[in-house]
Amino acid sequence: NLLQKIDLDTYVETKAFEEVGLDDVEEYIFRYKSVDVGEEKEVIIEIVIMERGAIEEYFAPIIEKFDYLDFVSYSGYLFNVLYKEGILEPQKDLYIYFSKDEVFITLYEDGRFLQTSVIPEGLETIYETLNESLKMRNFSFEKFMSLVVEKGLDINNYDEDGHIFF
Repeated sequence: NLLQKIDLDTYVETKAFEEVGLDDVEEYIFRYKSVDVGEEKEVIIEIVIMERGAIEEYFAPIIEKFDYLDFVSYSGYLFNVLYKEGILEPQKDLYIYFSKDEVFITLYEDGRFLQTSVIPEGLETIYETLNESLKMRNFSFEKFMSLVVEKGLDINNYDEDGHIFF
């Protein structure tokens, strides 16, 4: 029902301002997804809040170069397309998405988004911890990223010398 959708939009935005402490002067873009938790009339709302000015500023170079931007997605929702396009068979899946500053853990069941969690330390923190504990010379963040990109996090992809990283 459209009226319920409008009411939910207003409710989600109002709760976000109340509970997150958003600045009343700023303009925000809200995107949310309701997830059934099995109980009748009970859902969890996963919400992503973006400051409109920050988004426009961040993507300005891309828009300047290409004149438009088709789609922007929150990392936790990126995997929906794998099910929608039939690339993956719906089942219970856990995805871990690493970025420089954060790690996103996303759960799906039968191709349906369940929830996502954000760990505020990303690959940069992992590198710093690793570098500190191993005290390796000439082991830069760039070298670490190169290993992660080329070989991934599977220990079987490393030769004997590479095992020191695990």
